Amino acid sequence: MTSRITAYEPPRHFTDEQVRGPFRALRHEPVFDDLGGGRTRMTDRMTVSAPLGPVGFLVTRVLLAPYLRRLLQQRAAHIKHLAEAADVLVWPDRER
Repeated sequence: MTSRITAYEPPRHFTDEQVRGPFRALRHEPVFDDLGGGRTRMTDRMTVSAPLGPVGFLVTRVLLAPYLRRLLQQRAAHIKHLAEAADVLVWPDRER
């Protein structure tokens, strides 16, 4: 699968979209919200459209959607782990 960043507005969000791959369309938008106090919430938004008409729709709903949901949850947990481990870094605009 090949994707392209189609929108980029740091530090708030970016959008990547499939340009070649198995789906008719795939769009992924991680959105980052500053909650204050050095906390950030990341919300993943993903839209998938499968090929093959009604069969593709059924496969997407039954198999693909739960798989992608788990994948995004695992990815978010990994990002959270890395971000919390990086707390020893000194960020220029961050008070200690």
